[in-house]
Amino acid sequence: MKLSSLLIPNVSVHKANKGRTYVYMIFLPRKFSDFIKPCKYKITVLYKEKEIEVGVRKVYRDHKLYVLTLPKHLEYIWNNIITNKEKISIMIEKIEGDKH
Repeated sequence: MKLSSLLIPNVSVHKANKGRTYVYMIFLPRKFSDFIKPCKYKITVLYKEKEIEVGVRKVYRDHKLYVLTLPKHLEYIWNNIITNKEKISIMIEKIEGDKH
């Protein structure tokens, strides 16, 4: 079955060190693994009844989990979510023409 978009509710934002810098990421739940493949998606974050357009991001696989990195220019939002231990929902839309 091919899906063009997928809503993933209640995910956490994580901050990880990567050398001298850091990265914000979301580990996608395993129950959505059948619907997600490593390719480019248009990402929208749903947070506090607002839609935040994240833009085009690539989902990649880290061992058995799929990971979505978040843009650093929105770090004030990600830090607020992490500090308040809140969950967000994300809308993933497959980009037409991507080979996967």
